[in-house]
Amino acid sequence: MKISFIFGKGIDGCGVTRGALIYEDWLRKQGHDTVILDFDNGQSFGRAKHANWIGEVLKVNKKDDEVDSSIINEINSCDIAIFHSHPTRKQSIYADRYRKFLEKIDNPIKVIHDHSIAKTN
Repeated sequence: MKISFIFGKGIDGCGVTRGALIYEDWLRKQGHDTVILDFDNGQSFGRAKHANWIGEVLKVNKKDDEVDSSIINEINSCDIAIFHSHPTRKQSIYADRYRKFLEKIDNPIKVIHDHSIAKTN
């Protein structure tokens, strides 16, 4: 199987990142492929530089108004897409780009793993 790890808020290097790193390591040891998607929403997380992903890391730059079709195709080629975070209120200018991205993800099973979702609803 191929599993994507999507960080709509960006890779911040805290607990969610740590958990994803542990899970990715386990998946790879079981013979699965992984791909990581990092949305740059204008925040800088210095602690994230210590995240050593095994799979390819794709990046959506903050200057991009839309997510490139090659990234959408890569995520749609996955069996499972795990959404570890989404843009916060502080990143509201990027929320529309993220929403449009979500609408284009139609193939993988979608799993929402976001501990902050209760605060943003």
